[in-house]
Amino acid sequence: MPAESESQRRAAGAALGAKRGGSVKSLRGSSKGMYESMTEDELEDFASKSLQSSPSREGEPSHVPSLPKATESLSTLDKSASLNILVKTIDFYLKEGSQSSIAGFTSKNFDICPNAVNVFRKLEGSVNSKTKDSIVFAAKATDDFLGVEKKAVSSKSASLDDIENMVNLMQAAHFHSGEVSSLIGEDLSTDFSFSTGHLITVMGHYESEQ
Repeated sequence: MPAESESQRRAAGAALGAKRGGSVKSLRGSSKGMYESMTEDELEDFASKSLQSSPSREGEPSHVPSLPKATESLSTLDKSASLNILVKTIDFYLKEGSQSSIAGFTSKNFDICPNAVNVFRKLEGSVNSKTKDSIVFAAKATDDFLGVEKKAVSSKSASLDDIENMVNLMQAAHFHSGEVSSLIGEDLSTDFSFSTGHLITVMGHYESEQ
C-alpha cells in the first residue's frame, strides 16, 4: 500500500536516509522492513508519491511543480524499470560533467542529482533576455537545496532548521521554474519532481537523530 499517513511517510523517509548513508541502527518497525525489502529507487518513488502539494498561493505561476500524491500500490512497482534507472544513475556518476553551467551560473552540488543536470541542460536553448533571471534563480535554489542534502549525508545528521531551509529553497526553485514554464509555454512540473526525494533523504537523517 502507498503511504497514506504521516507515520508511513516518515518511515519511508528514514529508510531512504539510511540507504543513502544514514544510521541503520536507529531503524525499527516498518522503516526497518522498508530498508531491508526495498531498493533506494523504490523508496524514493514511494516517498515522493506520498507527499501532497501544499495549496497554491495567490500570485504563483500556474505551472509551479507540485509534490505528487501516491496513487499506486507498491506491488505494482516495476522492479525492472527501477533497476534500469539505478544502472543509468550509476553510469552517470562514472562520467565527467556532473555539474551544470547555464546563463553564467555553474553549480556545485548537481553531482548528486543527474535529474538536476538534465533539466537545466534541457533549458539551455531557452535562455534569453526574458528567461535568464528566472532560470538562474531556479538553478541557484536547486543547487543550494542539494547542498543542504550533501551536508546532512556527510554529517549523518540534520536539524529542523536544515529541513526548513531546504523546504524554503525547494519552494523557491519550484516558483522560479514555474516562471520559466510560463515564459516558454512548457510545463516543467515533472522535470522538477526529483526534489521530493532529496527532501526525504534529509528528513531521514533528522529522524535518525531523534
